[in-house]
Amino acid sequence: MSKVAEPVSVEKPQKQYLDMDEAVQYLHDLGLATVTADTVRTHAYRTGKLPRPIVVGKPRRSYWKRTDLDKLVESL
Repeated sequence: MSKVAEPVSVEKPQKQYLDMDEAVQYLHDLGLATVTADTVRTHAYRTGKLPRPIVVGKPRRSYWKRTDLDKLVESL
């Protein structure tokens, strides 16, 4: 009786830095369905629960660390 190997699921490597849309989607995937871009900005610039993003390029784009987003979820 021969055994058939089951297909191995390959996950995409997770990005370390996420742009605004990816950050909001990541927080949605963690169960925070009501999070918007304004929510992320508020926690970054007003409450201090999220460190400010890294801003690069022209046009200027903001990127958040995935680990910082995880810490934000823990603090809520």
